[in-house]
Amino acid sequence: MKKRSALVAVIVAVFAALTVTSSVSATGTWSNASAMPNFATLNAGGGVGWHDHVITCLSAGNCTAAGTYVDATGSQGYVVSQVNGVWQNAITIPGLVALNTGHYTEVDGISCSSMGNCSVIGATNNAYAFVVDQVNGVWGQAQLVQGFNLIGSSLGHSALYTISCVTDGNCEAGGYFDTTSFHRAFAMSRVNGTWQSPFLIPGLAAIDNGNSRLTALSCSSVDNCSAAGYYRTGANVRNVFVVDKVNGTWQTVSVFPALNAANTGSDAYPESLSCWSDGNCSVSGHYATTGAQAFLADRVNGVWQTPLLFPSVVALNTAGGATFISVACPSDGSCVAGGWYSIQGGTVDLIANRVNGVWQTPSRLPGTSTLDTNHEAWVEGVGCAADGTCVATGGYRDSAGYQSFTSLLSGGAWQNAAEVPGLHVMNGGGESWGHRVACVNGGTCSLIGQYKPSTVRQMYVADLVGAAPSSSSSSSSSSSSSTTTTVGVGLGNTNSDAGVTEVGLDAPAASSGGLPATGTDVSTMAVLAGMLLVTGGALAGMAQRKRRTAR
Repeated sequence: MKKRSALVAVIVAVFAALTVTSSVSATGTWSNASAMPNFATLNAGGGVGWHDHVITCLSAGNCTAAGTYVDATGSQGYVVSQVNGVWQNAITIPGLVALNTGHYTEVDGISCSSMGNCSVIGATNNAYAFVVDQVNGVWGQAQLVQGFNLIGSSLGHSALYTISCVTDGNCEAGGYFDTTSFHRAFAMSRVNGTWQSPFLIPGLAAIDNGNSRLTALSCSSVDNCSAAGYYRTGANVRNVFVVDKVNGTWQTVSVFPALNAANTGSDAYPESLSCWSDGNCSVSGHYATTGAQAFLADRVNGVWQTPLLFPSVVALNTAGGATFISVACPSDGSCVAGGWYSIQGGTVDLIANRVNGVWQTPSRLPGTSTLDTNHEAWVEGVGCAADGTCVATGGYRDSAGYQSFTSLLSGGAWQNAAEVPGLHVMNGGGESWGHRVACVNGGTCSLIGQYKPSTVRQMYVADLVGAAPSSSSSSSSSSSSSTTTTVGVGLGNTNSDAGVTEVGLDAPAASSGGLPATGTDVSTMAVLAGMLLVTGGALAGMAQRKRRTAR
């Protein structure tokens, strides 16, 4: 976002009446936001990355977060833990400064299998992949990823974008590495505490021209994961692939023909992926027509379904900047996805709920239109517990600048969005929004975000306690297999020439209309020709400023 002059103003938070329609009331109390302990000391240079902050929680009051800050020499990485409800001091990632001779760090992922056993990934030294592991509460030294010479490259530019750890010492991660002529997606495994050599994604070389990246990954068990990324079929054509680990073996990549056909603007990108049980996942992101458009796709009982392209969102996205940047699936048939779309002069927040296996029509969060007096609002992160409690966070703009909001899903409905308590006092510089949120059973969530007390951006933390679990019938044990049916089902066939499975070839008719609060909105190849082709050029507004692009 553009830096803005500090405007001295008193912000009055708007707390409207709850819109919950279920018999279970949506309760829960957010603590006042507080400065992340010791972050300001580390952050002497006053820089907070737009995306480079991540968080995960293992139990109520026990979370770990990581991200970037700026000191006198450049950007560095930090980790911070919450223990029994108390946030500890943020510390520099051990060993990273010594590796970071280029004075640049990005932190892209974190995953914890148990409290005190976590891994953080990213890139340092102007794009060299690193990983750092915490074992029994002690952080080891950051290490550069080695072994690219085994898959066709010496250690060149590289990055790790995504990671998932299910049990202590066992993780999957992925990203890209560069040679002098291409970048290519890779994955790597941590087995019994030891990181193995990186490997190429099976079947990807048959379909891409040497320019691919793995951008999202989630594991439901040690031997069962799904991942997504992009590949290029031409110099300026970027399409989505998915790949699954089944019973310990990574399968050949799959693609979405319907999404490729819709991607006339040649810029598709999977932002986030969440798996709730073996063979059952959802992926979110964007594709492009004359600008960015949002999509969601589900894997149901091991089969990837036709992506949903949401014509109603396309019709409203008149400035061509839409995406679902974050998705969270707490249990079978139940997910939420958050992001934004763009209109002339502003950005509009977007939320979608998957209920009993069916994605409902995306809508704005209740209350954001009241907060958003200067016509810019977006969802940056969503998090859910297995009991169906979910939180959305992001930002909006009022007369005093940018502010952070949260909204709680409980009892089947979203609460009115409200400013994070306490931030109107802290955010004198008018540059605050929520980055990421994580939740655990029992209605406890933790949030990290940024604020600007005067001239220097800093990080804050806030915690939600006592939220009532959802009464939605879609919630079930996170370890059970899916028994729901998803709209847009398409049986795959095998393209033996490319060595890749094409999934999602068929779909039912699409619905139309605006963004009502309920209903099912699906997309299909049959309506693509009749879709409204929006104006506004290439990626605009928040989508251009905030989405992850190829670095």
